[in-house]
Amino acid sequence: MASKLSSAGYYIENENFVAAGSNLKAAANFAYDYVEYIWDGYYGAAADARNALYWIDDNWPDGAEEYELTYEKICEAWGKDDFEGRSVTIAFIDRMRQLIWNEPYSAIWAAKPEETP
Repeated sequence: MASKLSSAGYYIENENFVAAGSNLKAAANFAYDYVEYIWDGYYGAAADARNALYWIDDNWPDGAEEYELTYEKICEAWGKDDFEGRSVTIAFIDRMRQLIWNEPYSAIWAAKPEETP
């Protein structure tokens, strides 16, 4: 589709409006077919997602032990793995801090740092 749109732009620049129109129609048809594929209930992406969920439901182990993720388990995993993935973790924490700074909060330790001159 992108190549058809790009070609249409080229033809418009060169005032070849018939070729531009043909490329725009081809791009529109591609987009329509793609949307149809996504929403098709029997063969499309929606069906693929539904079938994947059915498969997970059918193959989920019976009697699996319930798991609770806690901050202790996260810290133990970091320590055990020599803090592998720390950069990604810190990036997420920094983003959470940024979100907290833009919301009301009551804990003094969560306050946004004051800017220094």
